[in-house]
Amino acid sequence: MEPIRPEVDAFVLDWLQREPLLRSYFFEERDGNCRLTSSFASKLSETAPMWARLVAPVAEWFTQQIHKSRTSQSRSRLPVQLTPATRQEKKVTSNVERELSFRRANVCVSCGKKIHSRSTNCDECAKEKRPERMIEVARLGRVVTLLPEAQAKRSATQKVNTQAVWDWNPTDYPTWLTSDLYSAKIQPRLVSLSCSSVAKRLGVSVSYADQIRKGRVPHPRHWQTLAKLVGWSRNSKPCCRNR
Repeated sequence: MEPIRPEVDAFVLDWLQREPLLRSYFFEERDGNCRLTSSFASKLSETAPMWARLVAPVAEWFTQQIHKSRTSQSRSRLPVQLTPATRQEKKVTSNVERELSFRRANVCVSCGKKIHSRSTNCDECAKEKRPERMIEVARLGRVVTLLPEAQAKRSATQKVNTQAVWDWNPTDYPTWLTSDLYSAKIQPRLVSLSCSSVAKRLGVSVSYADQIRKGRVPHPRHWQTLAKLVGWSRNSKPCCRNR
């Protein structure tokens, strides 16, 4: 096994990086020695065919060297056929991943519980780590907002909005669309709309659209667009109110 120690070490390192070793895999004897449990030893034995394929070329080479060292004049090749290389003169790959026949159970990286193959944590551990992930995402979000590109984009948006406010002329909008009507008839219907649809129609950010849905009163220039979005017109009746 010594000649293929790098492959063995790579196998163990890859295993440790993918999942933790369970406490149930080991037990301690009275003299302090640690042993493998029979179930874990049985699982490891499943890797024997893989190591046999990797060791076979070395065993063949060593056998041939001993055979060649004989004092006999015979030059015949010793018919040792441990690998296809003996017949095909083809190297046997030492790539552990390609030779891997051992299938590890997918377990939670935190507690070791068996989980689905596409997951890294069980449901309980995922819930515990969710606040940490949210904090990290928020931190990264704040970092992004401080980048020069983000600041330049905000500045350009503010200029556009400021110009739109200056260009707004109340006489261009219907007189029946008052603040009271907006609060009573239009605002209650906005909760049934998605933030993305409101943001798209008004040309604002999704976060600002969410604030509008939750009760924030936008500039009057947006009222008519929102009225059309919820299906409210001057001829609408209270009985037609969306549910």
